[in-house]
Amino acid sequence: MIKHITRLDYMGREFKFNMGGKGESLKTLIGGISTITQIICFMVLLWYYGQDMYLRKSPSMIKSEGMTPNYIEWKADSSNFNFAFNLQSSTGANLIDPRDFIYELSYISVTTMQDGSFKFETTTKEMEQCSLKHFKNETLYNNKLYSSFCIENNFTIGGQWNTGFIMVPSFLVRRCNADIEKKLNIKCRTNEEIISKYKTIYTNIFIQKNLIDPSLYENPIQEAFVIKSKQLDILSQDVSKQTIYYSTAELITDTGFMYKDTTKIDFLELET
Repeated sequence: MIKHITRLDYMGREFKFNMGGKGESLKTLIGGISTITQIICFMVLLWYYGQDMYLRKSPSMIKSEGMTPNYIEWKADSSNFNFAFNLQSSTGANLIDPRDFIYELSYISVTTMQDGSFKFETTTKEMEQCSLKHFKNETLYNNKLYSSFCIENNFTIGGQWNTGFIMVPSFLVRRCNADIEKKLNIKCRTNEEIISKYKTIYTNIFIQKNLIDPSLYENPIQEAFVIKSKQLDILSQDVSKQTIYYSTAELITDTGFMYKDTTKIDFLELET
């Protein structure tokens, strides 16, 4: 038995008796045991890592898409959804004077009743200039958001008309009106004054778009932001609307070496 194991040794050092002659390997018992151990380890690794190929299941994918059986309800807060926007003049100055415009969040909740009718509930909140309670210091100052408008997110997004409920936040910018005049004790500028002062106005939406960095095993979802701008001609436009679409994404990571050690994270993914 020992002789057969020794013959399996392919690690033995070769020695030769003459220059240019044929040499022979010195085979040992320890070398044979090492060879058997390596063969066993190779077969185990081949079995473990090759299952996806010969069983044809659980393939590795960068991205996949699918339909969920129910529309989601997503609890939005500053940890998973951040949003800021402003109006800007052609000179790059942010329009923050309430005599011109005000910024609001209008949260609409619609519930389908048993008789098929709809129950509407609307909550309106004034937005405030962005600060450290909305964004991290680096994000706030590098992107110059301190003159943009934000709100502390604490609402639910989701639903669809055929699911019995729908919850939609709308971020609005409105002309100064009589209610604002009374509340703030100010005098709104007239349409002619605003047209004369600004002529062309730009909307800038600063919105969260998460990025995935596979090299960061413990925290692969990295918070990033994109800016979407749109020019408004206030001489010809009374209303401008832009709809933002999100989908839910599920990130599954496996940090195990020999055995599966999967973790699952759900997050919102910006579509358009």
